[in-house]
Amino acid sequence: MKTVVGIDLGTQHLKVAFYDFTAHRVVASESAALDIHLGEQGEAEQKALWWVEALRRALQQVDSDVRASAVGIGVSGQQHGFVALDDSGEVLAPVKLWCDTSPE
Repeated sequence: MKTVVGIDLGTQHLKVAFYDFTAHRVVASESAALDIHLGEQGEAEQKALWWVEALRRALQQVDSDVRASAVGIGVSGQQHGFVALDDSGEVLAPVKLWCDTSPE
């Protein structure tokens, strides 16, 4: 079996789906919940590390043989998030989400 993996990063969950393109069917799908920091001034933020941890949790729920069958990956993510990076690609601050209404 050969599969492709779809990864969808949403505001509340990260989801993975393994699709067997020969059999034309999803053979595994899992998700992991994400926390959101909501502040009194309208802040709506997540830490980018939470996304990586959620991906690990979701993938760990999938059978290892299915994980090993992956030959391609597609990723979609939430719109309008802001991830500030330094010159070496390290995340500088919590990620501002699309629903953030804070003045800063």
